[in-house]
Amino acid sequence: MLWAKLIKFMPTISQSDQVQAIQYIQETFANYVNLNEDHRTLMADIYREYRSFRQPRKNDWSSSFKVNYAHTTVNKTLPRLIANNPRWLVNLKKDEFVETDRFLQGEDRAVRLEEMREMTK
Repeated sequence: MLWAKLIKFMPTISQSDQVQAIQYIQETFANYVNLNEDHRTLMADIYREYRSFRQPRKNDWSSSFKVNYAHTTVNKTLPRLIANNPRWLVNLKKDEFVETDRFLQGEDRAVRLEEMREMTK
């Protein structure tokens, strides 16, 4: 087996290096979760409003049913738009986490996270 031969040439990673790598990945994931929290909340609110067909009654005699025009637009107009093979505009975001960010401590780290949170808005 080829993979068995290749394993002989792979360097072994010490357990302390493995722990550091795992901690770095966990911290980076937690940072991304924190940075995307506001955006995720906003998108959840928009989706909840999009999927709902009820609203508070204005009067006792009125209905709580609402006509959701966003739902109609997405289900009727959007398929017509994408049926003609449109060209998508894609903007790639540069990864704003750099190698030196993982060494920031205390207030420097908080300032850097706040800068990055402002960039995502």
